[in-house]
Amino acid sequence: MHVPWLACPILTPFSPSSRQEKLGDLQSFPTLEHAQTYAENTASSLFYLTLESAGYRSVSFDHAASHLGKAVGLTTIIRGTPYHIKERQLLIPVELLTKHNVVQEDIFRGEVSTNFVDAVFDLAVAANDQLMTARMQKNQVPKEATHLLLPAVMPLSNLCPGSF
Repeated sequence: MHVPWLACPILTPFSPSSRQEKLGDLQSFPTLEHAQTYAENTASSLFYLTLESAGYRSVSFDHAASHLGKAVGLTTIIRGTPYHIKERQLLIPVELLTKHNVVQEDIFRGEVSTNFVDAVFDLAVAANDQLMTARMQKNQVPKEATHLLLPAVMPLSNLCPGSF
């Protein structure tokens, strides 16, 4: 099996700077778009690999996997927030924090405000939007391949139940 998008990283020597260029600085994301790009470059890649390794190659499959991966990646950012705060990192996009007048240092001191909850909720809404887009693509993925996307169920199952 030939997996062209996987061959390049395997054949290219690892360099921390190339990883940094691809995934970005994990101290924070300036915008929601940067967070979505990070999710695309991490979580979506796993879905591409899973589908292609099972013999499913299609632009429409990749489209569904892209949106599903973005949903999983954004949800993972949310789920990792308590840990990252302890490490004095806040991966919630700065644009969302600014929109809701959240001061990062207040969060690091343990002062979680409703404004911070609102910023996190905005990120959850973006993840949910990606999930809804992926669900609209479900007819493009053969029924026998849908089980390959099941790893997305657990991370997405706790995405603000009842809020959408």
